[in-house]
Amino acid sequence: MENKNHQWIIDLAMLMAILPMLYTAGWSFAYHYFECFHIGLLALNIPKEYFFLYSFWVVKGQWFILIPVLVALGVLYFLAIHFIRKYIQANPLSDIKKHLIQAGSVILVPAFVLLMFWLCYDLGDREAKKAYQYQAEKDFPYYPRVKVWTTSEKSESEKSEKEEWQNGCYCMLLINSEKVFVFYPGEKKIPTRIDVIPTDVDVIPMGKIEAMKILPQYKSGENCKK
Repeated sequence: MENKNHQWIIDLAMLMAILPMLYTAGWSFAYHYFECFHIGLLALNIPKEYFFLYSFWVVKGQWFILIPVLVALGVLYFLAIHFIRKYIQANPLSDIKKHLIQAGSVILVPAFVLLMFWLCYDLGDREAKKAYQYQAEKDFPYYPRVKVWTTSEKSESEKSEKEEWQNGCYCMLLINSEKVFVFYPGEKKIPTRIDVIPTDVDVIPMGKIEAMKILPQYKSGENCKK
């Protein structure tokens, strides 16, 4: 009975590992997606619970890989546990065999968990680059254009930058309590390497913004010039 209780604890722990695996998939998606804009997650200050929402896009976009692999690994794991139980019940084990089985469990269970985390991380990476590639090819249709008016600037370069933010050609990437991230899609040219797709990203501090208007337009527009 004691061994059975211990085994249920292991099974429960494996099921509870699903949540951190989903978190890993969502974190990997966010990290690699915004990496394509050359922005780190620390700068974006994304709430941690949002990574679970990002994991939805990973599961949705990579279900044909993720679901069968998860099912197969889960079946293999529970079958292995089932046969070990049957073997123990049918064969009186010596202390050496017990130690060998325990050692095998200590090695196999962590290896299984690490494999699952690696899979979630890799699928998050794949889906992030796939999503960014789609956005770039379609001229970023999910991001509205925005006009931003800022406080008066002193230098000519800052004044020119201010005028660019006002013309409505930049798209809203992300906003948090401290910063607004806007980007200009650049040329409609998709190179072979995902990490060199042209996007011009600007970070505007909240304290610098006087007014901001979200436009009902979701493409940069052929006639929109910086």
